[in-house]
Amino acid sequence: MDENDRISELNKIVDTIDGEKAGLLRPIVENIVYMETRLRELRALPQIRIDKRNPSRQQATPAAKLYKETMQSYTNAVKILLTALYRQGGNGADELIEKLKEFEIEQS
Repeated sequence: MDENDRISELNKIVDTIDGEKAGLLRPIVENIVYMETRLRELRALPQIRIDKRNPSRQQATPAAKLYKETMQSYTNAVKILLTALYRQGGNGADELIEKLKEFEIEQS
């Protein structure tokens, strides 16, 4: 799915919140989509470096560290959106969860 399509899809869910709050959440949606793209890229890179002299010694690669940091930021951004949607009421949070599951399925 194209990034712009993904942003539009998630913004439709955010639009169920009243105008002022939705305006504050739109940049978070853009960051979520950016982080999803970045996570896909990082996931394709090697995550562990094995020492040639001592194979039992392994280290996380810089890509693994970036993946971890990006995933933490992604999780925090999703929590912010979910909290706002739950406080608003309705089924927007459930819709967001379904859309985010699509990203998880793509990663499998």
